[in-house]
Amino acid sequence: MAPAPVLQSAGNQLLRGRVLGQPSRSPSLNVSHSRGRSTARRAARNVASPQRGSAGENERRELSPKPVGLGSSAPRSASPTRPASIDSRNVSAAATSSVQAQVTDRIAGVWGAYTARLESDPIRTKALTSFMGFVIGDTLAQRIGGDPIDALRCLRLGAYGLFLDGPIGHLWYKVLDKNVMPDNPRSNKAVLIKTAADQLVWAPLMTVVFFAVLKTLEGHPELIWVTVQDKLVKTVVANYILWPGAHWINFKYVPTQHRILYNNCVSIIWSVYLSLSVHGFIGLGDPCKLVPTTWGELVPYVYCLAELKK
Repeated sequence: MAPAPVLQSAGNQLLRGRVLGQPSRSPSLNVSHSRGRSTARRAARNVASPQRGSAGENERRELSPKPVGLGSSAPRSASPTRPASIDSRNVSAAATSSVQAQVTDRIAGVWGAYTARLESDPIRTKALTSFMGFVIGDTLAQRIGGDPIDALRCLRLGAYGLFLDGPIGHLWYKVLDKNVMPDNPRSNKAVLIKTAADQLVWAPLMTVVFFAVLKTLEGHPELIWVTVQDKLVKTVVANYILWPGAHWINFKYVPTQHRILYNNCVSIIWSVYLSLSVHGFIGLGDPCKLVPTTWGELVPYVYCLAELKK
């Protein structure tokens, strides 16, 4: 049994609670209640303290430098930069590729514009093409001959190409394509007939016209017949060295609208010969003593052989 003082204290508290309207609590309940609250506070502190500790620890780990030693891996460095020489080569290659692309685009643009002009204005375009071919050919001929460049002579040959070779050549190829096997124009038979007609009819005729025009433009029309008698045969013979094969390719593979351009590319070589033929081989010495190793030496050599056969 509880001691008398304890029972008396408990009775007093019970009586006081009833008088004041407060619930009565026993001392044992108060003690257990306070112990429960203390336990709850300690549990809450225990839950919160690891979180605070882990956060602080993480901050300390992030701020403190990591020692590098045995058993610890060093921090990975960034990928090594490429040497400047490699980068400069890449930049140079990119620049070269860009320039090549620009040049290709320019060439494609010029070619497209030229083809469009051939379709819209074929005679004038081919006349201008022939003009350029003869001017370039005569300029090379003067260089080979050792003469100073005579611009007026270049213009005379250019005029022949502009007013005769280009326009008449356009009409000549149209006649051949229209009348020689038009249903199968690239067959070997058609190409052979066209090449033979060009070399047996067109080449001698236009060679005579060439000499006549050049002597007239030079102011010596009285020399036309003398020049034709002296140079026609050997010029036509030299023509047969170059043009039959060139025209076989021309009639076999080259589109009709591009034949004058193709001819003028070949004519740059031929114009060198014609120009040297009509103006002489100044500065070459005796061509018969040459051993031809280049086109510039082959032309006068062939000329000399034709002269000897005459």
